[in-house]
Amino acid sequence: MEIQKLAKWIGIRVAKTTGSGELICYCPFHKGGMEKHPSFGINSEGLWNCFSCGRRGNLVHLVSAMKGITQQAAIRIIERKRLVFAIERKIDLPSWENRYKATKNTVFDENSIGLYDFALTHAKTREYLLERGLTREEMEEWDIRYDKWLKRIVFPIRNSRGRYVGAVGRGDSPRYLFYEGTQKSGCLYGIDKLDENMDYLYVVEGQIDTIRLSRYFTDIPQALTEGNVIGINGSHMSQYQANLITELSDKVILCLDNDDAGKSGTMVAVELLQHRVKLYIVDWSKIKRKGVKDVGDLSHKEMGKLISSTKFYLGEGLYHGKSI
Repeated sequence: MEIQKLAKWIGIRVAKTTGSGELICYCPFHKGGMEKHPSFGINSEGLWNCFSCGRRGNLVHLVSAMKGITQQAAIRIIERKRLVFAIERKIDLPSWENRYKATKNTVFDENSIGLYDFALTHAKTREYLLERGLTREEMEEWDIRYDKWLKRIVFPIRNSRGRYVGAVGRGDSPRYLFYEGTQKSGCLYGIDKLDENMDYLYVVEGQIDTIRLSRYFTDIPQALTEGNVIGINGSHMSQYQANLITELSDKVILCLDNDDAGKSGTMVAVELLQHRVKLYIVDWSKIKRKGVKDVGDLSHKEMGKLISSTKFYLGEGLYHGKSI
């Protein structure tokens, strides 16, 4: 959509258009939107400012202010209208907690995934994922995308039948943003790729953890340790996720992150799963390299060492040797 059509759509009065395509408009924010001399400029990227009152921002801010809606609602409108304008990296977004409360009763729009570019077509995204150990084939297989509006790597989440039920975007701040309608605690990342012939189910936190550990079992199959991998989209397992996990396997291996949140999340998972499945926990003390926080940071050799450290959980904080 052309910038002139955008201005008309959101109710801005245009005085003239410069040779570079910038619009000179009457500011809608001061003097009741009835200033006599135009002082409001919008460039071709959707960035704007008023030389009189000093207000400025990006396309999301403008649509939000003019339509009286939230910035997230403005983003959705822009996506649906295919307005491809650059948005400044820093956007004030609601916290995940508030966002989740506002959307927990909504349904994820499957068609929204098509709005985002494939990760392979975006150089910076592609290079970052390659640095994290993912292959080009995995980017395609796991349908990883890039959100050009929010500057986020998008990991679509599917259900066991392969339908999109959510998406999580990885970026700067907050680090993870769950898109509207995504029930974070009501889905498991990677559940659509489970192999019914596998006995063990490895539980990790994140999306990259899931993808990389899954490849480990593909590259280095080991009869006694091979298993499926699912991600719980965070450090703390929900009751719903626990119920679903017990339906998927009766042999569960907890492989949550090697940090305080991961240790806390492991204890939560133990409470939810003990007495319902044969429960195992990996021993992160076996990994000596400093700075390693999660499975996604490990080499194949280190993954093998971590898996071989797995201990059977007896309950009451007690473990029994190597059980796998």
